Order: sequence, then C-alpha cells, then structure tokens
Amino acid sequence: MKSLKKVELAFKRWWKPLLAGLFGNRPHDGVIDPTKVRKILILRLDRFGDMVVSTPLFRSLKKRLPDVELGVFGGPDNTSILERDPNITRVFRRQKNAWATWKEARRARREGYDVVLNLNLNPSLTGALIANVAAPGAIKVMGSADPSTRAFYNMSLGIRRDLRTPMVDLVLRFLEAFGWGGVGEDRSSYLTLEGVPREKVDAFLAERIGSAGGFVALNPFAGDGRRDLGPDLAASVARGLNEQTGLPVVILWAPGREREVSAVVDRCGDSNIIAGLGPVSILETALLLEKARFVVSPDTSIVHIADAVGRPVVVIYSELVPSYREWFPRSVPYKKLSADGEIRELDAREVLERSAQLYRELKGSEPNAHFV
Repeated sequence: MKSLKKVELAFKRWWKPLLAGLFGNRPHDGVIDPTKVRKILILRLDRFGDMVVSTPLFRSLKKRLPDVELGVFGGPDNTSILERDPNITRVFRRQKNAWATWKEARRARREGYDVVLNLNLNPSLTGALIANVAAPGAIKVMGSADPSTRAFYNMSLGIRRDLRTPMVDLVLRFLEAFGWGGVGEDRSSYLTLEGVPREKVDAFLAERIGSAGGFVALNPFAGDGRRDLGPDLAASVARGLNEQTGLPVVILWAPGREREVSAVVDRCGDSNIIAGLGPVSILETALLLEKARFVVSPDTSIVHIADAVGRPVVVIYSELVPSYREWFPRSVPYKKLSADGEIRELDAREVLERSAQLYRELKGSEPNAHFV
C-alpha cells in the first residue's frame, strides 16, 4: 500500500506540470481591461450553498458590465437556482463522469469566453482542466494562492482563507481582476423565484397551515452526520418551538430522508408538528421558506436559501467543521450557537434559548405581525 502511494505521488509530480505545459498559459500582467470583455465564464463547481453566496458577484459584474454575457459552469447539483436568474445567459454543469464533463466543457467552448473566473478557493485539478478545455484562449483567473495549479491560469488573486472572513467577501474579491474593489458592493444573496411553479406550495400551505398565521421551518438534516440534529433532538426542538410561538412547525423534506422526517413527527405526536412538502425542487423549497416566520437549521444550504429570501434564521454549527465562520447569514436577523462535537449531542434547551431570543426581537420589530 505504501509503495502504491509513493507511485501516486510521483505520478502527480510529473503529470501536473505536463498538463499545464500543454495548455501554455502565460501570466497576464496587470488587471483585465473590462472594455475588451464580451463574455465571462464563472466556475462554481462545488455545493448549492456556494452557488447561493456567489450571486452577489453575478449581480455586481452585470451591474458594472451590463452588455457582457455571464455563463456559469456549475456542479452536478447546484445550478437549478440559475434557471431564471436574469444576470446569467448560459449554464453548464459538471457531469457525473469525466467524459460527459469533457463534452459539456466543449459545449461551453463554442461560446468563445474572454475571461474565466474559478471561484473555488481550494486547489482543484478538475476546475483547472474545465477552465482550459472550455476557454483555452481566455484569461483564466484563479482565486487560490496555492501554487500547485497556478500554471493552469493566467492570473492568481492570491486569496487566502482564514476561516473567519465571510465567503461572500472572498468571492467579491474577484472584482479585483478587473481593477475594482469590493467596497460598497451589495453583499446580499438573492434567488429569482418569479415563474417558479407555486401550486404545490400554495396547496400545502392552504391544507396544512391554513389560518394559523404562519409557521416555523425546522431543518434537521445536513450533508454529513456530524451536523444532523438526529430524531431525538429534532423532536425536542420542534415541540419547544411550537410551545414558544404557538405556530405550527414544519419539518423540512430532504431527498432520501423521508423516514427520518416521519420519525420526528411520530416522536412529537402533535398535529402542530407537520411533515414538510416533498418531493419538491430546491426552488419550491425556497418558496416555502419565504412564507416561514423564521427558520432553524444546521449549517447547510437551507441557511443560505433563508438568507436569500429574507427569512430570519437560527443557525446551528459544529466546531468539527471549523470553516463555519465563513458562512454566517448576511442579510437577515439571526442567532447562532455551536456544538463542541456533533450537533445531535446538544441540549435542546440551548437551541430553544436562541430561538426565543430571535422570536422576541422579531415580535418587537414587527408590531403588526401575527405573533402569539
């Protein structure tokens, strides 16, 4: 096994420089002249939340360069929010296998992009290859200061993650490639929901929420088990939220987690704890969150969606994922707490203390709203 590892490392030492040499990217001196730019391709190959917090950059680029076409090359699961985005002209998607991804990059190549911005701040050979296949003649800009993929790009912004600076501030630093600073930019994320089918959401709200005057949305799930609330904590928090507010609590649906949603509802044994609408698209989830009084969730894309649609949020973090400080909400009132270990180990009273604080503040700021 050790010998195989040595072979792999040796292979990486020579094939990266070989590939980089084949693409022949010369360093670009100075900033990019925006008057010579017609099309920009933005690479955002990671997760859904990363795409949401990148929307302020899309808006800023389009505001400064209204005649420039923006394309986005996204990951397998994070491009659906761009379907109706007026700032984006073309959308491409990394596929599940390398051959299909290569064909998608070739499709992007036909657009003739002048500039590529790779927003992934971690060194990625996949991103480097897509940038060079999709736009071989473009000025390719990497944000990372890591030298391992520098030869695949014409420009590096030298952005270093300190795990504290908000990710949206780091993303907006890509404006520096054109000689612009990020000072004074609108840092709020957005989602374009006009035209998204509302029938399922409206029917769910009419049938399950009715005249209750609103509801609280609880998301018990995250992408890894360390940040899941688990059924016991989720049920305790759901009951407590209902007692605090007098409002129904909707347990958000998530793909493949239907049984766990049912388990939380069954543990509560209360008609005011409601299984969320599903299956639904991520934009339909956004429509549902838009109607919530506030949202309680671990650090997942649900937090960024709530922020983008203007819903206050209680965010639960884990110190096992120390980069969480980069991902605080930017546009809405919020309360946060952090678990030393897995989130499921928290006492429900800690979560409910934060929700009570947020709820009191919301009641004070919206005197005409329906609060119990």
